[in-house]
Amino acid sequence: MIQRSRSRFAIGATAFAALVLAAAVASAQDRPVTTTPGAGATVKVNVSGDMVIEYVGRSREVTAYTESVSNPPPIIGGNPSDSEPETTFEGHVAMRIAAELSEKIGAVVEFGTRRVDNALLLEHDGEAAQAVRLREAHVLLNELFAPELRAQLGMTTWSFNVRGQGGALAFDPRRAQSINRNFDAIAVSVTSPLNGEEAISDRLVGAGFPNELQTMGAVFTYSSGPVQVDLVLLPGIVEGGRPNGDEALYALDLLLNLDDSVSKGSRAGIIAALSSFETQGNEHARVYTLGGGGSLRFMDGALEVYAEGYVQSGKVGVDGTAAADDVDAAGTAFQVGAQWRHALGNPMPVWAGVNFTLISGDGDTSAGDDKADRFSAYESVNDLMILEDPYYGYDWDSNLQVFKVNAGLALSVAGGKDNLEISAILGVAEAVEEIGAAPNQEDKIGNEIDLKVRWLLSKQASISFALAYLTGSDILEAAMLAGGADGAAGNNSAEDKAYVWSLGADLKF
Repeated sequence: MIQRSRSRFAIGATAFAALVLAAAVASAQDRPVTTTPGAGATVKVNVSGDMVIEYVGRSREVTAYTESVSNPPPIIGGNPSDSEPETTFEGHVAMRIAAELSEKIGAVVEFGTRRVDNALLLEHDGEAAQAVRLREAHVLLNELFAPELRAQLGMTTWSFNVRGQGGALAFDPRRAQSINRNFDAIAVSVTSPLNGEEAISDRLVGAGFPNELQTMGAVFTYSSGPVQVDLVLLPGIVEGGRPNGDEALYALDLLLNLDDSVSKGSRAGIIAALSSFETQGNEHARVYTLGGGGSLRFMDGALEVYAEGYVQSGKVGVDGTAAADDVDAAGTAFQVGAQWRHALGNPMPVWAGVNFTLISGDGDTSAGDDKADRFSAYESVNDLMILEDPYYGYDWDSNLQVFKVNAGLALSVAGGKDNLEISAILGVAEAVEEIGAAPNQEDKIGNEIDLKVRWLLSKQASISFALAYLTGSDILEAAMLAGGADGAAGNNSAEDKAYVWSLGADLKF
């Protein structure tokens, strides 16, 4: 758990205040930031910031499994049946300094608070929520050995996203949780197989450990014409002390710009990656992930059709037999979809899209089975607030098949242009493998509909409202019923529905 130290908070807050004051003075004087005499070659220093404040409401079915104020998650002793609806203030404040030290060397440092950290959802009234931390720090080296080669060293921001928008299905470690999140949920011991039956609340229990990784390492990028190649070396995704105890990721990807052969914005990519980590029982694991996809745009970019898929192999751990045989990774994930965007007039943009995503789960129950079919990687998809978003809901990212339909438009109000965005999304989700012990197995995750409204007051400020409602979740209802004494048969408090809403503001400066 986080040590909520008052002294650390005071020191961090003082440092952050000093940064804000320095930026304000520099801006007021309207002069370049002055560096030390020995750093006279500095070309430019840009200071910017971001502040997000949200008032969030969650139903008891959500707080039962997320890291809430009134009730701890079940895995650390909380009883889902004791949960209550909650409203909390959440968000973050950040100050970013980007320096061009020369034409070929740059650096970025960002300080501020975090929204989630170390399995805690940081509500505004807690000291941990107000503690200032290092959010980002890396050095940029351009024209490294060759004009086409550049490097990013430190806390890297690399991701593999063929579409170039939305969340990444498999590789966005900076905005994801540990790969262990899905593999550790499958018990490993001498009496229980690693790929054993998934308990009715396993997928929900994982929501009690929100986090954002601070990936450390290096990314080397070679760009020439339509081709971009990334060599990703991240030995310190999660620090474990000894080298074999660290969670690490090594990858090689290739992106090909297809502007000339299709239309602007089209591209394709492939990736090969090795994930090294420990599962429960201190069993060292190595999982290989291969995949790729493409995004094709037509009608001058108005229509996008995309698809991507991944397969996994390698060793996840050992099974529950006396021989302790290896259990092999065998997960798969893919998505296909289309997105259309058009201007009706003035220009009033409208958009609509469909998406189908499947991420494999594990339905095996025998101790001698040697396959772990559950897919696990570094995804950052958060289209659905309750089911997929790590800040608001369950962050369900394995044993999932979901069909999503979205639509929206932008209106011009109060003298602005396309400054009121209204959007909605419907998701129909099921578990790929039924969850729970026979005969009480369930596969219906539920139907979720989200409505979002965002008013752009300026290019730098906006206010927003979002409402998400989940219904028909047999898995959620069964999990609440199984929660404890209050969840006995006939308990009318167990529901198959849940809600989340938020009202917030985002200010960039």
